[in-house]
Amino acid sequence: MKIRVLPTGSALVATLAIALLCSPAQAQLFLPNPAAATTISLDAQSSVEVDNDRMHVTLGTSEDGEDTRALTQRVLARLNEALAQAQKTSGIEARLGGVTTQPIYDAKGKTQRWTVSGSIVLQSRNFTELGALSSELSREMRIQSVDFSLSSAAHDKARDRLITELAQSVEQKARATAAAFGFAQYRIQTLALDQSQAMPRPMRALAMAKGGDMASESMPLPTEGGTTTVTLHVTATLLADGKAPVRLR
Repeated sequence: MKIRVLPTGSALVATLAIALLCSPAQAQLFLPNPAAATTISLDAQSSVEVDNDRMHVTLGTSEDGEDTRALTQRVLARLNEALAQAQKTSGIEARLGGVTTQPIYDAKGKTQRWTVSGSIVLQSRNFTELGALSSELSREMRIQSVDFSLSSAAHDKARDRLITELAQSVEQKARATAAAFGFAQYRIQTLALDQSQAMPRPMRALAMAKGGDMASESMPLPTEGGTTTVTLHVTATLLADGKAPVRLR
């Protein structure tokens, strides 16, 4: 059997190939006359909805003024304070998102003052804990975005389940196709496997802040993570022989 790998890893395709080779119909792998065999192509697809198990929150802060050095120091101080508080909370990953400096122009196009902005990114599998911390930090910072995703471990678990389903689906289609066209035997010659993951849309929370100003009260966050669709698609090529195929009219 030849195996062609698309964006997925070779181990993923090999797993599907092993599952197919273990089926009774594939016990006879060698056709009497492969050169005279007929090539048949078929495909199968399987999907599953998986609960997202990671929450991501981005919080930002900014300062306007003429002294960029002083503005940067105030922004960094606020970011470092938030990071220190987040790092004290078990199970929460915290990192600096970035710091930018932008000019503010007057009506004549000259630089009037500056805006220094910065952000931090928080991630956790504990939605309740991260929601509570982010809500507390929103007293001094703006919540810029909230989104949820599927961890690699959860994705791989769903993918392995789909591989088993795909192997059964390919085998059933191969058997039915060969029988429908009058072939006595067949073998699977090639496999091409592709996977996709529908990413959930982020929930932009910046609009909830009044006029873009820093929130003075804690902001409750949604902690319903939604789902992600994991999809696997396989294309298989069969070599069928043993009897002349039925001619279509």
